[in-house]
Amino acid sequence: MSNLVHAVKVESIPCDHITTMRFISGTRCRFSADVPFTEIPIEGLAGISQEKAIENNQTLYTVVATFSSCRRDFAALRRVAFRITSANGQQYLLGSSARPYPIIEETTPFPSKPADTTLKSFKVTWKGTLPLLQIEE
Repeated sequence: MSNLVHAVKVESIPCDHITTMRFISGTRCRFSADVPFTEIPIEGLAGISQEKAIENNQTLYTVVATFSSCRRDFAALRRVAFRITSANGQQYLLGSSARPYPIIEETTPFPSKPADTTLKSFKVTWKGTLPLLQIEE
């Protein structure tokens, strides 16, 4: 199974700040208190894909988000989760307050021409037993 979401907004938060998250079902969650997410300015759309696999009779999900940004301060945090807002306004949570935490890979380009981009590319990978969680209001 593979799902693809195009996102218009990406926000980050340290994982220890999302302890108020409550599961509604296996793929939905809700926050019982206001959570202070910080917006990450992205260039264009972010792509989010989800794959599902069964290993040793256990369902494992791999969620990958890719986006470009000029900001990198969120990448310095080791345990960070992301709220993704899709093009249709639906919000998703990538990460949780428990292990395993999302892994952030950063690519910094070295342009050969002055007109080439200097935006950093980020790839966030989250593997575990939880899927990309849809956030209910």
